[in-house]
Amino acid sequence: MKKRDLIWKGIIREFFPYFIQFFFQNWEEEIDLSRGYEFLDKELEQILPEAEAKGRRADILVKVFSPAGEEFWFLIHVEVQGYTDDSFAKRMYAIQYRLFDRFEKPVGALAIYTDEDPGFHPKSFSFRCLGKELKYPFHTYKVLENPPEKLEKFKPNPFALIMEAAWYGLNHRKKTDSEILKHKESLARKLLREGYPKETVRGLLDFIKYYTPFDDQKYYLTFDKKIRPMKEIPNTLRETILLDAKEEGIAIGVAKGKKEGKKEGKAEGKKEGKAEGKLEGIELTLAIIKLLKKKVSIKEIAKKMKIRTAVVLKIKKQLEAVN
Repeated sequence: MKKRDLIWKGIIREFFPYFIQFFFQNWEEEIDLSRGYEFLDKELEQILPEAEAKGRRADILVKVFSPAGEEFWFLIHVEVQGYTDDSFAKRMYAIQYRLFDRFEKPVGALAIYTDEDPGFHPKSFSFRCLGKELKYPFHTYKVLENPPEKLEKFKPNPFALIMEAAWYGLNHRKKTDSEILKHKESLARKLLREGYPKETVRGLLDFIKYYTPFDDQKYYLTFDKKIRPMKEIPNTLRETILLDAKEEGIAIGVAKGKKEGKKEGKAEGKKEGKAEGKLEGIELTLAIIKLLKKKVSIKEIAKKMKIRTAVVLKIKKQLEAVN
């Protein structure tokens, strides 16, 4: 298995809720993550020939549920071969119909292209016979077509940083180890500014560290030394906003002048973060933000998420303060 195959499979498995929220803007309409999800490696292996299964380990099959509680399956394919493959769309179709034929489960699909060919972007498989056409379209994402400036709108979802690191990986071949190290440091600083939970930060730092390789192995140790001092990691939306306020001069908290407001707001944020950190985990926060943007009432959100209305109201006020 290629190293990057392992990295992709690991990051998608570890951050699957963020993955869904990044690639599907209206995911709440069809997927209810609160019902859980399950990775189906054995089921995928059963429908692939042995030789093909061994060479396609970046494929992931996940069982998810609709808001109505109906089960369906979701196929994720990361195309890492880096060259044009005219049979790729056919393979996507073959996997879909094999899964449905064997297990009789609806199957959605997403292909992520990490290759360097701007002309390679299959989006569907089709053929005609006796005046009729069969067409199988599937969701796609091509890293090459999504530079960092296009990813800003997806923040604070951490998958935006993952895809930025992947985009940079396409352009690293002419870069020196020192240039690569500088970019990795920049991504690490962005990551820490976003205020993700510590366990999230650890996984993302591993992706940033290993996805774009260094020629000289000593640079991996240098990267570790560079990020070691970055220990103060905020872990709630409240603390994230306060960090941005500190850097950009925005007063949050009791506004008795910019300096005093930031000082008091920071103290208040730390206190509230400890008390309600579990309620304001990044997954929950992202879901609440999406519902607020859809004009869903505070009471309805609180009921849906099974949390207090005060938590939703606080996040709403924080968003208004920085918009």
